[in-house]
Formats: sequence, structure tokens, C-alpha cells
Amino acid sequence: MLQTHRSRFCYQIGFFIVRWQILKASDSRTAA
Repeated sequence: MLQTHRSRFCYQIGFFIVRWQILKASDSRTAA
């Protein structure tokens, strides 16, 4: 149970990082 909770937590963090990277990339593209 703890293992699945930890993996889900890591998945959420990874998804947040990917979304932030895409947001940053789109921001720099519009600014350029």
C-alpha cells in the first residue's frame, strides 16, 4: 500500500515538472 502511494506521489511530481517545463517553453517562445 505504501509503495503504491509513493509511486503515485512521484508520478504527480513528474507530471507537474513536465507541465512546468512545457509552460516555460511556451512562455519563452511567445516572449522571443
